[in-house]
Amino acid sequence: MTTVYWRLEHYPYTNGSYPTSTVLTTYRDVKIATAIGDSKDSFDFKVDNFEGDFDLTFNPNDKLIIYRQIDSDTGWSADDILMTGVIRDVPEMSAFNKEIVSVKGYNFSESVTRALVFVDGTTGAYDVPEFLQACLDSVTNFNTNFAVTWDSVNNPTVKTNDDPFPTVNEYAFYRPLSYLLDKFSGSYYTEDVNYYWLVDKDNKLVWKPKDSNPAYVFDEDNDNHIDLKVSRDNKDVKNYIIVKGGLDPENNPIQDYYGDYNSIAKNGFKYHFLVDETKMAKSLLDMDQSDAGVTSMEDATYPFTPRWASGSYANFDAYVADFRVLIKAYSKQMGQSYAEQVANGKVKVTIGFNAGEKDWVIGNLISCSISKISASETKLLRVESAQYTGSKDTYTLIEDKGSQ
Repeated sequence: MTTVYWRLEHYPYTNGSYPTSTVLTTYRDVKIATAIGDSKDSFDFKVDNFEGDFDLTFNPNDKLIIYRQIDSDTGWSADDILMTGVIRDVPEMSAFNKEIVSVKGYNFSESVTRALVFVDGTTGAYDVPEFLQACLDSVTNFNTNFAVTWDSVNNPTVKTNDDPFPTVNEYAFYRPLSYLLDKFSGSYYTEDVNYYWLVDKDNKLVWKPKDSNPAYVFDEDNDNHIDLKVSRDNKDVKNYIIVKGGLDPENNPIQDYYGDYNSIAKNGFKYHFLVDETKMAKSLLDMDQSDAGVTSMEDATYPFTPRWASGSYANFDAYVADFRVLIKAYSKQMGQSYAEQVANGKVKVTIGFNAGEKDWVIGNLISCSISKISASETKLLRVESAQYTGSKDTYTLIEDKGSQ
């Protein structure tokens, strides 16, 4: 049986900085939850407050660094950190003969999921990872206290076959950073495998390929575990994607669709409206109007050559016609890219272990031998989320692409 030791360093937020810190000695029920993508990584713990000693100790925006060791409480180092977070909520609960302060917060992924980006990616200056880093930097400039930084040491600069990434042509104004990270992690944009992203314990943004080489092996017959649950998740299947492409230069709507008919045959029609792509048409039109020095492209001087075209247009009607063709093709591609991820149900496995028994982290690919999935074959599943407590670590694993 393992023994879990925690170290919680509390940094009060004072006038925009963290000038002091205290190692907490009174706390219990520490829990940390982490996940891939735009799920907010969180922490919470409780403090018994019988005498009111902690009434003013914890406040929103205070920083907390949480460490954990197994079977040791000496030699603490950065390798033992599970999360660097910010306190967001400090409710106090009162009951008979009981006073409890519940401290809750998130790591800096919260700033990623909410932030809006202002980056002109139409200049040819960025490939895919450079564009994503520029988007992250644009957010950091407005949020230096809770900044997420690009993991420039470990994030790839070339594709998995060592070829360069394609150049981006995207006008990303008023676009959520988490949306752009999801979008440009797809194989259509990387011209490679799909990628995944997360914010790690050091509040660095990690962007990695969903490769097919497992980091670990799990065999339910040979690996000790507390519990195991297998499900086949079809509730989020979407197989008929209607993409709203925004408005053309004459204010007429543009849309297209993509249907995965193999999935439709198995699951019936599962409709989904993809509306985030409306900004693409607006971004291109804003860019063209700026280049032409007009507020309406009808007033532009023709012939006109937009940045997104290889040639010029003799008049407004020809420009509008190709604008619609471009956005419709783009919408179709976005519908297909989205459907590839959601058209089929996915095998999901939740496994509980004694705390510290596994070194798995979110993003790891695990080769699993589980009889409820297959009696004869292994299944590659990726760690989508992990929860750590003082007695048990729980990992949720899921397929990269649905097979059900």
